[in-house]
Amino acid sequence: MADGRFQSFTQAVVIAAPPTEVYDYVTNAAQWKQWHPATRNVRDVPNRPLQLGETMTEHIHAGFRNFEAVWRVTQWDRPSLWRIETTTRYGASAVTYRLQPLGAGCRFERTCEFHSEGAWRLLDGNLARWLLKRQAARALSNLHDHFL
Repeated sequence: MADGRFQSFTQAVVIAAPPTEVYDYVTNAAQWKQWHPATRNVRDVPNRPLQLGETMTEHIHAGFRNFEAVWRVTQWDRPSLWRIETTTRYGASAVTYRLQPLGAGCRFERTCEFHSEGAWRLLDGNLARWLLKRQAARALSNLHDHFL
């Protein structure tokens, strides 16, 4: 996905829990509604971490858009790496989680790559990026607080 059309940003947070515990929580899409503000609902998902090749459907509210995305796990290396990808009528996106042990806790890093289709593409480098970064920052703050 890393071609010139895609915007990307990475954010990180230190969490007071071991990587395995955080990994199992963040890769369990049934839990996303609890911590990610863009997730309105999920379906077609088991209540456990998703593994390589598995899919799930998320109802998303991102900025001023509401839509569904079918995500597929494309990379899976518990407890250090997890990546999902989707293509919707609005464009394509990938989200990558990286976890590193840090003392008794871990460093959780989230990278979002996205590319909008049509006229929406004009907003990718400014408004869309700002809105997505803001939602992601809230998500990381929620994760941090969940493990206190």
